[in-house]
Amino acid sequence: MDPALGTGSPGDEAVLADEGNGKTSEPPLLHVRNLHTHIGSARGVVRAVDDVSFDVAVSEALGVVGESGSGKSVMARSITGLMPTHSAQAGEVYFQGRDQLTLKQKEREGSGASRSRGCSRNRGDPSTLSCASIGS
Repeated sequence: MDPALGTGSPGDEAVLADEGNGKTSEPPLLHVRNLHTHIGSARGVVRAVDDVSFDVAVSEALGVVGESGSGKSVMARSITGLMPTHSAQAGEVYFQGRDQLTLKQKEREGSGASRSRGCSRNRGDPSTLSCASIGS
């Protein structure tokens, strides 16, 4: 995997070297690159998520904020495999080194990236949220 280009699978190498400082780090727990989610509707195709990329390491947390209707929930549902059948996803979503977009639902449930196991989303007032660490 080339971290600078975001190519290859994050599980391709056990350890990645950080540029410049010589330190090494583990591959990300969650790796999302160029995620696109389009949903078919009676009015045509809705481009709900358009080219989203990020990594989340073990013991890190990611907060996603945005206006109502900006695609936050659709992004979370795309990553966790909870999108309806009339939607299409493209890009890369790797959780613990496994490609989540190509897994069947039964395999996804066993990987820990579906529903309440491993990956989850919380809705509510950020000042009252309590979150458990993922992958620790």
